[in-house]
Formats: sequence, structure tokens, C-alpha cells
Amino acid sequence: MIKKAVFLICWGILLLTGPLWGQSSQKQYRVYLRDGRILEGFLQDEGNKIFIKLVKGHIQGRVEILKRDILKIEEIKGKVLKKVYKKDLLILSDGREIECKVKRKDPLRVVVEVELEKNHKAQVSFRKSQIRTIIYAKDRAKYHYTTQSTEAPSLGKKSKVSPSLEAAIQKALGMLESSKIGDLIEARMDLLSLGIFAVPFIKSFLSKEKKKLQSLEDQKKLLQSEEPLLPLLPMTYRYRFHLIKQAIALSKEILGINEVKKLVTPYMEKKIRNIYSRLASMSPSIRWDVLKEIVLYTPKDAPPILGYFIQKEDEIPEIKAFCIAQLGILGENKTLISIYEKASGQTKFAAAIALGDNGIYLGIPTIIDALAIENLKIRRLAIKKLKSYTNGEFFGYFPEDPPERRTKAIMKWRQWWKEHGVELTKSSLEGTIFKNKIPLQEKQKGIRKWKEARVLLEKLPMVKTKEEQDILVDRIILKLEEALKHYPTFVAVRLNLATLLYQYKKEYNKAIQHLKFLLTLYRKEAGPLGQKMAHFHLGNIYLLTKNYKEAIFRYQKALEMD
Repeated sequence: MIKKAVFLICWGILLLTGPLWGQSSQKQYRVYLRDGRILEGFLQDEGNKIFIKLVKGHIQGRVEILKRDILKIEEIKGKVLKKVYKKDLLILSDGREIECKVKRKDPLRVVVEVELEKNHKAQVSFRKSQIRTIIYAKDRAKYHYTTQSTEAPSLGKKSKVSPSLEAAIQKALGMLESSKIGDLIEARMDLLSLGIFAVPFIKSFLSKEKKKLQSLEDQKKLLQSEEPLLPLLPMTYRYRFHLIKQAIALSKEILGINEVKKLVTPYMEKKIRNIYSRLASMSPSIRWDVLKEIVLYTPKDAPPILGYFIQKEDEIPEIKAFCIAQLGILGENKTLISIYEKASGQTKFAAAIALGDNGIYLGIPTIIDALAIENLKIRRLAIKKLKSYTNGEFFGYFPEDPPERRTKAIMKWRQWWKEHGVELTKSSLEGTIFKNKIPLQEKQKGIRKWKEARVLLEKLPMVKTKEEQDILVDRIILKLEEALKHYPTFVAVRLNLATLLYQYKKEYNKAIQHLKFLLTLYRKEAGPLGQKMAHFHLGNIYLLTKNYKEAIFRYQKALEMD
């Protein structure tokens, strides 16, 4: 009875005064921790630490926190509004947290979408074994937990990179120098799965590895200068060389894969085997093979990847030339013009030829300059292209001639361009930039000229003498050219003009230029039927000029469009 009375008295005192082991708050506080967490609840101060009784949060119950781990504390005043989250939270098994949108899940992987910059997003893939839990946006209001933001230089804005994430990245980077194949595979997979989050750290690591390699190279030179008869470097040096070069190669491959991920479409990924690793391969032949497959199987999606390899500084000239030629075949003339204006050396020369083959003669000065270089193969190619663009003109230039003779011929070529260059460039660029901005009045003028030309075309079969025929053909060509000046995208006009030029006037190069416009600049306006007719007439021209290989190719293309 006495024990029961004492217990009731103590319990009453406790209710009136609160706990005897510290001062507890009656207000709610929001506590920001240095590791990125945000906790809400009632605080109890205990000197060098505090206790938080959580009212809601990622961790339920009473939590002990050291004061040195606290960033700041603020009182929650008034009604606490429930935050609306738009993104899911991915919590990985090693403590990393990523704000994202979960795109798809399968038995082995989870693919999420992260925002890099405004209107620029990327997809990152994680293995199921890497993931602890996923908190979806609709459920995140139940959890007051966030990641710490640190600057990631390559992303141009604050990227969610927690200390645990950085530690995991550094661990994987350290494993790139491992001699164990299992470690290398694991590190490569982890860094690839982290995608854009790992990129700035990989770049920094790559820079340090290059410095290490240079230091070893310097040591090697010093060692060999002291012992010139030393047949081989000591094993330790050779081993370090191997590991560092291995780390550099893997780092470059991972960075390369992250770059091409932005350009590869889902259809490409489905159609082409191992596309990422092959595009980022250190072997030029492997890169070349996969680019050929991309152009063959996914031509519509190919231009961005072709442009990437053209602009890539350390890409070999042969692959750049291949990519430029493919852009020409695909009719990407605006892209080629941009490349031509920015490029130099072999890239500029290749772009000039690709444009010339599409009937755009902007790059002829570059091809003329190529007549003076030392490489005989390039001189031969340059004069061959100039002849094809100018109805066989060559001004006495022979690529095998001594420099003095070649110089005289080159001067004639430059004088010719000075006299005709402006007109040729203007006519070949007609409609390239402004083809979709033709005023209605201009279109109507072009249609009127076309109607006048049609009246004359109907009279052409009835003409009896060659002289009358020539006069009438000249009149029709004049009307058609006037129609094109007003309405450059008029497909019927261009087809009829090209036909008259090669059938009656034997002006094959002009006809080829007009027909190639229908396959490049105006392929959308031409449609399948217009493109089929263009290929057919090109086949006729090449047959007349005895270029049988090209003629067969054009006839095959025409048949494919049925």
C-alpha cells in the first residue's frame, strides 16, 4: 500500500514538472543536419547533444544527434504545409540518394530519368542489387529527408551528389587501377550506371592519371640516361605503366559512352548490338564498323552521331571524312555548311567535296587550294571533283606535273573562281536557308511562269526543224529558270528543267545539280515520287556519260522507291 502511494506521488510530480533528466521543448523544430537530412519534432537539450522526438520523418521514434552534426535549427511556426514532391527518390544500398523519375523497372534493372539542366534530361540505369528502396513522389511527403547538394562542374548547375555518393565514385575510380579483372568489371559497371553523376569525378581522375603517366615517362628517361645499356625497365615501372594506361583507357571509354548516350535513340539501341561500347571503343576499326551499321539501319537518326564524331578532336581523319560523306548522302547540307565554315585542313576539304557533290559550290576555293598540296592522291581527287563541277574544265592542270606548271594552272583556277564564284555560290545556295520562307506572292509568280512554260512544252513535240526546236527549248528553259527564282521548291519545274538540260542541251552537270537538290535540299517537298524520278533521270545522265556503275546505282534506288 505504501509502495503504491509513493508511485502515485512520483507520477504526479512528473506530470506537473516534466522529465527530471533534461529540458524538453513544447514547440516543434526543423533540424538541418550536415549529412543532408532534415528532421522535424520536439527537441530536448542534453549539453553536447540533443534528442529529437520525431513527429514524422524517415526515421521514426526518438533520435540522438550530436550538436557538431547540426547545420542549423529553426522553429516551425504556424501551420506546417505539406510539401508536394514532383520527383521520386531513389535510395541505394550504399546510402546514395538520387532525385529522379522512375521510367521503367524490370527483374534486373531500374531506369530513372534525372534532370541535368533546364529542358535537358538523361536516363541512368541501376542494377536491382544496388537499390535499397524507391520512395515515389506521391509518398515523399511522409519522409522529411533530402540529399546534400554540391557543385558538379560539368553539369553547369547544382547536382545532387551526397558525400556517400562521392565516396562510392572514388572507390570505383580507385578500382580502375586494380590488377583483378573482377574489380575492373565491377568498377566499370558502377561508373556507367552512375552516368552523369560520375562524369566530373572521372574527368578529374583522368587528368591526375595523365600526370602520373607523364611522371613515369620522365622517370623512365632519367633511368635510361643513367643506365643506357639497361635492356628493360624494372618490373615495378612496367607494372605501373600498365595499370595507369589501363585506368586511362577505361576512363576514356566510360566518358565516351556517357557522351554518346545523349545521341543514341531507343531504336538504335534495339537494332545495333553493343552500340555504346563500340562507339566508345579505343579501336578505330570498331568505331567505323558501328557507324556504318548506324547509317545502314537507322539513317534518319544518324546525323547527330555523325556530327559528334566530326567535331571530336581526337578522332582519326578517315572516320571524320566518312561521317562527312554520309551527311552529304543523307542531304544534311545545312549541317555540312556549318561544318565547312568552322573546320580546317582535311575536314574542311571533305566538307567542300560533300557539298559540291550535292550541287553546292561554296567550298570550291578549298578544293582549288588542295591542288597545291604535296599529297598526290588528294591532288588527283581535287582535280577530278573540279572537272565534274565545271563541265570538264581543268585549265591544263595535271596532278603529276612539276610544281611550276601546277602553279600556273592553279592561278588560272583562282582567276576563274574570282570571275564566276559569286554567281555559282548564289545559284547553288538558292533556297538553302530561306526555302521555307517563300512569300505567297513569290509562289504565285513562280506558278504563272510554270503555266507559261507548260504551254510551250506542249508545242515541243510538234516542232519539225532542229533550229525551231533549239529556239523553243531555250524559251522554255528561260521560263522554268524564272519560275525557280520565285519558287525554288517547285518540284515539277525542277524536274522538267533538268530533263531539258540533259536531253536537249547536253548540260549534264547543271541537270545533275537540279536533280540532286530534289534528293537533298528539297527531298521533303519532292516526296517519294519526286525522289524516284530524280534517281531515274540521274541514271539516264550517268548512262549517257558512260558512268555505268553510278547509273546502275541510281536505277536501283529508283526501283527501291516503288
